[in-house]
Amino acid sequence: MRKELPKFFEQILNITEPWYIAKIEQQGNTINIYVDFKKGAKFEYNGKYYSAYDTVQRSWRHLNLFQYETYIHARVARIKTDDGTKIVEVPCDRKNSGFTLLFEAFILELYNHMTVAEMAKKYNITQNRLWRILDFYVSKNMSVPFKAGARKHFPKAKIIFDKFHVLNVLSVQLDKVRARENKGYHEILKRTKYLLLKNPNNLTKKDKTRLDELMEYQHLDTVQAYGLVLEFKKMFDYKKPSYAAKYFLFIFVALGKLNLTPA
Repeated sequence: MRKELPKFFEQILNITEPWYIAKIEQQGNTINIYVDFKKGAKFEYNGKYYSAYDTVQRSWRHLNLFQYETYIHARVARIKTDDGTKIVEVPCDRKNSGFTLLFEAFILELYNHMTVAEMAKKYNITQNRLWRILDFYVSKNMSVPFKAGARKHFPKAKIIFDKFHVLNVLSVQLDKVRARENKGYHEILKRTKYLLLKNPNNLTKKDKTRLDELMEYQHLDTVQAYGLVLEFKKMFDYKKPSYAAKYFLFIFVALGKLNLTPA
């Protein structure tokens, strides 16, 4: 069982080749997880692959494992690229933050329910370090006033758009395409508004049958727009920001080629 622990943690932490967990140690109320990369591993940068010529040690605070503070330590590769020396991106971190992305997401959610002082005491972190997380991210809706306010009061923060508002904008635009096209294809599109806006996982058997029938009309802008919305949602499944960014670009280009026009 002890030998199986590293593999188990690789799965739940989404650590994939060439990375692997070298060892796990428990010291007092702390658990340390040590991550390394396989000998001879090559790392991708701008479409090319490079071998490590040097390494640096990095550590990140992760979500607590039961009552234990948990830290991830990694031997991170440095590579010589055509653009100069680069430090390989590690799946779990934001550059120079000292926290994993999951821990930062946890703090952002916790901030809705606790003060910074309470979080600092509960999780044994200084308030300054917590404020650096909170100041870096500003989660908001997509309106101009919110953006202006964020720039004014949090000039150094990185603005992120709330997932709910992003998907809501897509839903609104999808319905506008449906409303426009409904004028010419009423018999095909009648009573499909809420069918298209529902989460596919929540559809009844009857709804799924109706949706399958609608998807046969691939020439309709509504059907193509619906397909793009589903593809866009897949972006949120990526755990590595750089991969999500590449997928977003793919969707953006595909959307431009379709040239869909709302109502």
